[in-house]
Amino acid sequence: MRVAEDHIGAVALVKMSSRCANLMASSSSELHWLQAMKAVYCANLHVAPKMTDKSLGLVLEAYAAVAAVPPDNYYDTATPAVVDLCGVMFDEMETLVPQSHDHARKSLMLVLGHLQTLVASLPPPLPPHSSRGTHPMLHVFQLNWSTLHLIFTHTQSLPIQSKVSVVFSTLFRHVGVDAASLALSVIPMFMDAYDATGCRGFLDAVASTLHCASNETADLNRLLVLTFSHVASRASQLSLADDDLVAGVFDFVIIGGTSAPWLFGRAACFEFFFAFATEALSLGCANPSLFRFFQASWQWAHLAAASSSSNKAIIHPPTSFHHDVWSYVVPRMPAFFQRLFAATTRLGPTAVLDDTMDAVAETFLHAGRAFEPVQLELWTTQVLTSDAAFPKPGVAITVKNEFVELMRQPHVATARKLRRLLKQLCRN
Repeated sequence: MRVAEDHIGAVALVKMSSRCANLMASSSSELHWLQAMKAVYCANLHVAPKMTDKSLGLVLEAYAAVAAVPPDNYYDTATPAVVDLCGVMFDEMETLVPQSHDHARKSLMLVLGHLQTLVASLPPPLPPHSSRGTHPMLHVFQLNWSTLHLIFTHTQSLPIQSKVSVVFSTLFRHVGVDAASLALSVIPMFMDAYDATGCRGFLDAVASTLHCASNETADLNRLLVLTFSHVASRASQLSLADDDLVAGVFDFVIIGGTSAPWLFGRAACFEFFFAFATEALSLGCANPSLFRFFQASWQWAHLAAASSSSNKAIIHPPTSFHHDVWSYVVPRMPAFFQRLFAATTRLGPTAVLDDTMDAVAETFLHAGRAFEPVQLELWTTQVLTSDAAFPKPGVAITVKNEFVELMRQPHVATARKLRRLLKQLCRN
């Protein structure tokens, strides 16, 4: 009963802070709300907490809302309160780090989660041109960098290291370019952990630092380019049976090519990743991220083609990377379509067959919307009609022609229609 009552109270506190933060933060308020919420947090931090961690997270959300008043200029006003509460968290973590028993490690994970909640609960960062100081949580991380580094390196616990990575990722996504110098310090730490463990979470953490990159972060940009190249150099050692790591690598590439094409292009590794992905497809890899990589590649190529054929201003002008993708991918599309059809015929009757067929259909659909109808007609005709027994013997020419016709009409084609034809071409 007490747990339910506490949770109801925590929910009410969050709702009140979302509507009345100005009044709660006012010096004329009869209750010192920040001090009261800090007291609640401290009372539930140690051996026998009375609130659930979920309820305690709501208290932290309310604390962030009240501390960040006014939200349009909160850096200086929120910093003392945020530093004060985080000081409690870091004191607790420094006590827990030397302890190796399970309870200490679970407690350490919880406090790291509290730190993450506080990061995510503060308002969006202030615009660069505003009169501002340092983001409160960035200030906290810089102030306590040695402790965070100690937690990551000393514990030698993959779950704890992964949690630290998630906390940093949350900060980088939230704060952006202001955290560039901190990102520069943590990328080597994450990459060493990735090399040692093969855990995709560390790649995800590096990907989050792309939010900190800009034309003015030259050192970070150089390090990210080297990181893309390093991941490419290790890709050939991947076990295609390790679905999570394969997905992590291709998701990392997709994020790089989509959010920072000017950096990913400088690494000059797209051709390698495309060749590696195509070979993985031929070897039977049906990882969803593999197909998302191909779909992203079509979109990158499309940006280059659209800029050449349109007289209108383009919101996201293509970079040399997009033109390089176009130049590399287009001559290889017939061979790729052939491999995609062939891979579909080899899919076994597994539980993921339907999902894979959907992914293949989406990959064809993305190609249909990225390239010119004339090109698509030429490629699909070349692949489907040059060999009567391809993709499998006995397929009626009318089915092949229907697929070609559908690929020519991107506004008519749907994943469902393509999937139906793929089943007739490759499965039945």
